[in-house]
Parts: sequence; C-alpha cells; structure tokens
Amino acid sequence: MHGESIPHAAANPQAETTAPDAAATPQSAETRQFRSVAEAVDAARRDASRMAGETAPKLKQAVRGTAHDLAYGAAFGAWFVTAFAREITPGLIKDGIKRGAQAGCEAAKKAKATFHQAADEPALAPAEALPTA
Repeated sequence: MHGESIPHAAANPQAETTAPDAAATPQSAETRQFRSVAEAVDAARRDASRMAGETAPKLKQAVRGTAHDLAYGAAFGAWFVTAFAREITPGLIKDGIKRGAQAGCEAAKKAKATFHQAADEPALAPAEALPTA
C-alpha cells in the first residue's frame, strides 16, 4: 500500500497541484470530496458495466456447454447400461425372464378373473356362511 498512488487522484491531476488558498471554506473542501467520491462511484459503475458486458457471453457459453455435456452424459449412460446388459446377458437368462414375465401375466389374469367372479356371486347370508357340524 505504501508508495501506491490513489486512482482517482491520478485521474484528476488538478486536485493534487491546486493548493487550498486561505479564502477556501470548509464547505468547498466538502464539495471537492463529494465530487471525487461521485467520480469514483461513476467510474466503478462504468467499469463494472463494461466487465459484465465482456463476461456475460463467456458465461452463457460455459453454461450452454455444461448443459450439453450433462445431457449427453446422462443419455449415453442410460443407453450404454441397457446395451451392455443386453449384450452380456446369456440367452438362457433372457428366455427365463421372458417365460417369467408371461407366467406373471397369466397369474395376474387368473387373479383378476377370480376377483371378478367373487364380486359377481351373491353374498351369503350369515347362517349360510358358518359351516354346519
């Protein structure tokens, strides 16, 4: 920090060379400080706007690239696992899975028919429901 110049002072050389005269009032010193602060804020605003304008396209491109890479990776991973499983699964296991799926469908159809048959039968009277000894 020592030996460094203040940026707003370098931008305004008149502020460094003009010595306050005896007739200057404290109000004029405050006005000068206000102007230098206002100039600093204005310069910061301009610099920030310029930098944001330069950075925004780069950031947008990075986000687009990342989104593309994530989508590609997810799709590749899903299809790779499916294709790999299809390739390494022996025919005997494939046949077993197919027969098991068919048996499950048939069992579900039987259960559905049994359920509908039970729902269509008239309800038994309480005396009829008890077994006779």
